[in-house]
Amino acid sequence: WMRSGQRDKIYPAVASSMFRRGFRLYIPPMVLTFCEMIATRFGITPPLNFTFVAEAALLAQFVDWLSDMNQFINPFYTFQRSMQGILIHPKYDAVLWTIPIEFWGSFVVYTLLLLLARVPSNRLRMFLVAVYACFSMRLGSWNLFCFSSGMLIADFNLNQEETNTVPSPDKLSRFRLIWTTVFAVAFYAAGFPTLVYEEAKSNPMPGFELLRAITPTSWNLEDQSRFIWSLSGVALLVSISQLPIKSLFETNLCQYLGK
Repeated sequence: WMRSGQRDKIYPAVASSMFRRGFRLYIPPMVLTFCEMIATRFGITPPLNFTFVAEAALLAQFVDWLSDMNQFINPFYTFQRSMQGILIHPKYDAVLWTIPIEFWGSFVVYTLLLLLARVPSNRLRMFLVAVYACFSMRLGSWNLFCFSSGMLIADFNLNQEETNTVPSPDKLSRFRLIWTTVFAVAFYAAGFPTLVYEEAKSNPMPGFELLRAITPTSWNLEDQSRFIWSLSGVALLVSISQLPIKSLFETNLCQYLGK
């Protein structure tokens, strides 16, 4: 709609998405952690967090779960940490740390859409989003870099669909070679080890010494490795969108699971 100039459709669509986003993201984890709380309390399953200590009574366990969910969902607790890309591990399921980051990352995307809806040039809009992405990474918000880069990838793909130009076989072959190289390098870089432990910054790191050398250790990142992981993640997505492998993710099953 933005690219076709139908700006009157943008605002209600974004507003609807903003309203539904919290329910869609937080209700499943609430149900999940409630079941895990019951199962853990009665000894059916082991705790899913190393710091978990069961309460003496079921009612006390339920109150503790409510308190943990408040810390997990309440924007007054999650906003600052999630915008900075600092992980919040719920007591009842530590793996759910992605949810607050997804929530606030989505709201950054919605806000950018609202702010840039009336920018007349697609290229100027993409440039402004790219500038925002770079500043986010520089400030240590690796997650906002990833979300805003996702906007760029989507815009880039939409632009390709609109132009619908078919390159010559030779040009297509060169393009695929370039994107395959990008994919391979990004896939390798995605395996870069964590630098959250001090010894990881000085101990030998066979195969990853170059990546460690170019990682900015002075930036305010919760884990400096997220610089490499974020770049590799974005590179993987954009390269997949340019290679035949993308058809795997466009099957009906994958589209259904994505939705």
